[in-house]
Amino acid sequence: MSLIVFGDFNQLPPVSDRYIFQPNSNNVYADFCGNPLWELFHSYYLTEIMRQKDDQKLAVALNNLAKGVLNETEIKTFKDREVDASAIPRKAIRFFRSNAKVDAFNDKIIQLDNKKITAEAIDKVTGQPNDNVKNRLLKAFRDATARECQGLPYNLNLSLNVKYMITVNVNVEDNLVNGAVGIFKYV
Repeated sequence: MSLIVFGDFNQLPPVSDRYIFQPNSNNVYADFCGNPLWELFHSYYLTEIMRQKDDQKLAVALNNLAKGVLNETEIKTFKDREVDASAIPRKAIRFFRSNAKVDAFNDKIIQLDNKKITAEAIDKVTGQPNDNVKNRLLKAFRDATARECQGLPYNLNLSLNVKYMITVNVNVEDNLVNGAVGIFKYV
């Protein structure tokens, strides 16, 4: 059987998981054996850059940024593109390097608006556990951090007319997927 796999070696690993090409963390011998799956593949790197093909300097700078090896000229290229925070439209999508920075920005935006709500998670236990087990599980989820729940907080602070991005797949058929954006309009 022939199999072709495409991917980006600079892509972030899945949430709460390792890179697909790293050794299996459940195998105690993985550090000695590596990941035998990928030994069966041959890598062919695509080297032609299409998005920035008309700006070769920017293309090289973006690749070097991904590798963390920028020179002074490339740093200046990015610095020249910086804008004052007040010049960014309120509805623009912003990217941050940490969840803490995302939370701080979101809290700031929510405080600017008078129409605030807090959505509380509705957790359900499936199966037929006894009430004691069910209550312990529900309390554990209520007390867990968002990081422990794949980025889903128990209480989500929202504000009307603010743009939001979904960070997990909620309902693929309804297009409520990781990366989908929308403006919160109605409660």
